[in-house]
Amino acid sequence: MPSLTNHLTPELIRKFALRYVLYILLLSVLSPLLVNDFFAQGISVMGRVFEADMPEFTRSFELSKEAAHPLNARITIVNPSLLNPDGSGPVRHLDFDALGFFWSPIAFMMSLFLASPFPWKRRFLCILVGIPLMLCASYWEMRFLIWDESSSIGLAWISPEWRELVTALRGILGYTMGSSFAISIWLSAIWGYAQPSPSSSQASTGKRSGKEHSTLP
Repeated sequence: MPSLTNHLTPELIRKFALRYVLYILLLSVLSPLLVNDFFAQGISVMGRVFEADMPEFTRSFELSKEAAHPLNARITIVNPSLLNPDGSGPVRHLDFDALGFFWSPIAFMMSLFLASPFPWKRRFLCILVGIPLMLCASYWEMRFLIWDESSSIGLAWISPEWRELVTALRGILGYTMGSSFAISIWLSAIWGYAQPSPSSSQASTGKRSGKEHSTLP
């Protein structure tokens, strides 16, 4: 297998950039088409993973009833011990755009792989492996956000020393988690593809040895 780094030319980089822009625009155009009952049902199923109904706390997931924003989602976190007899009391609402939270990082990763100078079979394989990894990253990011919100109503404890760090980390994750993880997956695939296989290394070594022997008297 040839090393990708040996063929990394300005022309190749330019073609990659143009293909990336094409695919990201295409997927951006397709994104509104995903806002339908089927996709909303899929998001609802995923949202059920974060629900819980226990004596210590409850969590519920729901999608927006607004027709203009059907995939705006909310996770409601309740500490029953803080509620008044009439049901009033402090609760935490974690609002987010489900399409942007789950789909946008995946679309970004797909565009990177589709634009890469791999054989098509490898591109699709990388995407099939990358999508579950991206979903896992989104899952754990949401778990972190839920944990942070839960600390505000006594369901989790964060020391004052760690509060500023958690707040800063939440801001960083909100802006860079999806894209940085997608880039990490893509760079891992690029690095694996760029390394010459042992067989090709041995073959090239054999060719060089043959040339050396042929120059001997």
